[in-house]
Amino acid sequence: MKREKISPDAKILIALKYLSYGCSVNAFHNYFQLGESTAMMCVKKFIGILSILLHSEFRDVYLQ
Repeated sequence: MKREKISPDAKILIALKYLSYGCSVNAFHNYFQLGESTAMMCVKKFIGILSILLHSEFRDVYLQ
């Protein structure tokens, strides 16, 4: 049986909501229909990408 893929929008939104509200990813379980491990993976990847961007050439452009 094929599973439906999680949209990139939902992955970004769960990370943003988790970081902005500061509560557990389980608080958004019903809204996003994501498991805890998948949600935490999205948050970790989002933070990893942000840290790469902040230490690259984009830092001078976006953090003035």
